[in-house]
Amino acid sequence: FGGTCVKFNIFTFYHKLCFNEKMCLKKEDHMTTHVKQSSITAFLDFMRGGSSAEQLEAGMDEVAETKKYEEYKEVESQIRDKKVQLKNSREKVAHLEQSVKSIREDKYKSEKQLITQLQEEQRRVLSKLNAVRESKYQLIRNAGVEMDRLRSIVRILQEQLQSIQSGVIPYDEGVSPQTVTNYMQYNSDNHNLKFLVIYLIFFVFVFIFI
Repeated sequence: FGGTCVKFNIFTFYHKLCFNEKMCLKKEDHMTTHVKQSSITAFLDFMRGGSSAEQLEAGMDEVAETKKYEEYKEVESQIRDKKVQLKNSREKVAHLEQSVKSIREDKYKSEKQLITQLQEEQRRVLSKLNAVRESKYQLIRNAGVEMDRLRSIVRILQEQLQSIQSGVIPYDEGVSPQTVTNYMQYNSDNHNLKFLVIYLIFFVFVFIFI
């Protein structure tokens, strides 16, 4: 029975060792050469009977510690990679934020410039409209004044015509140009007075002989 237990323990240890060897082969890039040598050496020493249970346990502990160390190194490498990825991601986010900020600033400047241009154009249009309105009012005023002057001249000529037709001349010297001038409400020069007198004489001459 004792021999059977020893064989069973050897068989169990062998399977554990083979399992560890397979795990080491799967992680060949992360395991070192002395791990393989130490596990094989411990098994050979146990088969020869030259090692005790304490030595075997120490060898297994060494393998476990080495495995943990390799796993720690792998995790540490993954953490470094994650840190690098996180740093790159933060830089990309900062670059995107700066791009968005620049786009917003450009948009604000463009909108402000457009609003300023529209306001200036509006002021120019309003100024032109005011000038047109002022010109319109000025023309209306001038036309009103001219119409009043023409009405005054027509009224004076009608009065003079009625006086001539009735044979009554209100003035000894004939038609007074100054009367026409007063009705026109402005001081005319000699040329304008001569023109009015000649026009009046021509009108009377045509009326009498026709």
